[in-house]
Amino acid sequence: GGGSFADIFKRPMCWIEHLSLDNETGLDPPGIRVRPVSGLVAGDYFAPGYFVWAVLIQNLAEIGYEEKNMHMAAYDWRLSFQNTEVRDYALSRLKSKIELMYAT
Repeated sequence: GGGSFADIFKRPMCWIEHLSLDNETGLDPPGIRVRPVSGLVAGDYFAPGYFVWAVLIQNLAEIGYEEKNMHMAAYDWRLSFQNTEVRDYALSRLKSKIELMYAT
């Protein structure tokens, strides 16, 4: 797991090590694997009590939107767009998701 928000203050050097990228490749350093959370929970709250998109998600749910017709395009903000595609196929997967949602 990724730990809690409070862990940043308990072990700051560990967090820095895990959020840093390899200087040569721009990707994860050897032995470290950090990935974004998927689904709507990726953008609801930054930390307990600090919402980002939670209110909007809740309001959209009240008028009928749900996971099948709403998508949170979470990505690894540390990476260049090119490396999001190299490592995760993020742009290709987003394109496919948009096309599927449009078709349905």
